[in-house]
Amino acid sequence: MPDASEVPADRVDGSTLPDTYKQRVLVSGDGRTLQVIGLTGGCKNASAEVTAQSGDSVLITLVSTYYPPEGGGMCSQELRDIPLTVTLDAPLGDRRVILEAREQTA
Repeated sequence: MPDASEVPADRVDGSTLPDTYKQRVLVSGDGRTLQVIGLTGGCKNASAEVTAQSGDSVLITLVSTYYPPEGGGMCSQELRDIPLTVTLDAPLGDRRVILEAREQTA
């Protein structure tokens, strides 16, 4: 992401995230686009969504979607980091970023 800078760690709350997730958030130069790190691999795809926005915080949900293999096959267990972007209604400014994770099946 061009012109991106890292959101200071004291403004990122990932306390509910599993240990496998990185609590790193980048913000674009205009302040409206955030980049977070999701996990993908095996039979899982990653996405991110802005779940809530208020005057003092932004809640981003990192979604891991499981796709059962066709024909009852096996899934590999490797997971890798993948950058994901979300767009805010207004620039981040001094708001806190709260990260949470959700798993779902397709």
